[in-house]
Amino acid sequence: MNPIIKALIVTGCALFEVSAHSQQLTIAQLQAALKHQYTPEAVQATGYVLGAYDAMAGIVHCPTGMPPTRDTLLKWTREGLERYHGPNRGADHLLAAVFAQRAPCARKGMT
Repeated sequence: MNPIIKALIVTGCALFEVSAHSQQLTIAQLQAALKHQYTPEAVQATGYVLGAYDAMAGIVHCPTGMPPTRDTLLKWTREGLERYHGPNRGADHLLAAVFAQRAPCARKGMT
């Protein structure tokens, strides 16, 4: 099977897995929730980010060494939200892009 097609299928499955096990947040909801720190929405958004990171590990992103802290993941997410100017779609799409940029997986045949 073409490696690009395979990667797209695996990524799609990972994104489905994240949305299937948690309430789907939109990018706007995630952004609004992370503006505050101690609200129920912020706690839910933090859990969403942490769960998405765990669910996508080894599929969308491939961290090496020590895993990032909660604060680091939230910092990356906030930075991604600041740069994002697309449609208000599922937040899992944004998180996949943020995590893949920070800890990309090596492609077969590349060093």
